[in-house]
Amino acid sequence: MRYIYILIFLCSLSISCNKSDLSFPPDNQILAEDAIQDADDLQQLLNSAYDVLANTYNGNCQNLKTLMADNIAAPNNNYDYMELYNRNTLYFNGTIGQYYQQPYIAIYRCNYLIENIDLVESLTNAAAVRLISEAKFIRALCHYDLVNLFAHPFGYTLDNNHDGIIIKNSTDPSPLPRSTVNQVYEFILSDLEYASDNLPTTNGNYATKYSADALLAHIYFQMNNLEYALSNCNSVINSGQFILDNDSLFLERFRSSGNLEVIFGTISTSNFDIRSSGFTNNYRSDVNDNPTFRASSSIFEMTQEYGNNEDRRSEWFEMKNIGLENEFIAINKFNKDYFNVPILHLTQIYLLRAELHARLGNISQAIDDINKIISRAYLTASQIVDSSVNNQELLDIINRERQLELCFEGDRLLALKQRGAFYEPDLEIRNALWNCDGFLLQFPATAQTSLFVQNPPGGC
Repeated sequence: MRYIYILIFLCSLSISCNKSDLSFPPDNQILAEDAIQDADDLQQLLNSAYDVLANTYNGNCQNLKTLMADNIAAPNNNYDYMELYNRNTLYFNGTIGQYYQQPYIAIYRCNYLIENIDLVESLTNAAAVRLISEAKFIRALCHYDLVNLFAHPFGYTLDNNHDGIIIKNSTDPSPLPRSTVNQVYEFILSDLEYASDNLPTTNGNYATKYSADALLAHIYFQMNNLEYALSNCNSVINSGQFILDNDSLFLERFRSSGNLEVIFGTISTSNFDIRSSGFTNNYRSDVNDNPTFRASSSIFEMTQEYGNNEDRRSEWFEMKNIGLENEFIAINKFNKDYFNVPILHLTQIYLLRAELHARLGNISQAIDDINKIISRAYLTASQIVDSSVNNQELLDIINRERQLELCFEGDRLLALKQRGAFYEPDLEIRNALWNCDGFLLQFPATAQTSLFVQNPPGGC
């Protein structure tokens, strides 16, 4: 048996065993030359990082963002989630603590691979570059979501010198301080530009050049670097590799069958390999009369704005216990035993490009993009946008469609923060200013070191 499996087990213990940093205890180290002996060992190590991603983006990461935005009602019977909903988290919130471990485990495995890839002398240069590129993509994705949840957004300060997160670009166990948000974004961009330049355009279920480009589009959008974001959107759309779901299939975006919209996502293969439990365990309403997550009245009312069932997305919602004290709006979007989770997909990119075009003054292009989303969302053509629309009206339409299309996928909070940071300084998110400290998750107590500065407590 390869020692690689022992290594992976130790890595999975890394954070819980070592309070001060993100690596396994020195006494349990295995020499790299024993753990990695051939190309298959490297691939298995990379697969183990993907495996952690699947358990991180099974809804757990997305739910943290959704709870702090405005599409969800107060969660039912979960104190950790209620802290998130109230934007007043504590150091000992177990849900946050469990999440915080996962990205850094994936990052550690990627760093281990990058540092030790030269041990396999028989590895071709092309194979080595692919492995490193995939590892850098995973590392960038993990840092990106960590900095979005535990730090104020890019644009919060003029120089973005506010506290970010710990950058982990090596397996060195030495305690580190938090880097600034600007430094974190620079690191992420460096990894993703390398990945974009070196990943293949097709790569099975693994990351590709277009996975990196799609993530770059999101990141440059958060930075308000509109031209760069647009360029990366164009790269994905113009590749021709991805196709928008039709007007019925898009309602089943979270499904186990093939999906040509998916640019990067995770796969569930059966009831014995479920990578969607963070969604199903909290949202599912067909086999649970008392789900933890219910929709806010505001987003449900948006689906009814143009009449009953005119908006196909109304199928994602259902009134339960009508007229009773315990009436609530159930969410049907995740009512399946298991499904694949699209992390980056084509609908996101079209919505993003529509907003980019609108903000850059490319009105006709923005209209073309948003009408692709609108034409499949509504039963009639009455909501199609024409050239008489002004710029602000167009932006309002795009923002509305983005909120509905991507509801409960973790997109809403970041979109609102970007607007607050660059366009609407008085923007409120469910009665709290976008830059309130309550939108910062509290780092778990195990993250504390003499170099580490915690987030301010207190909520909004």
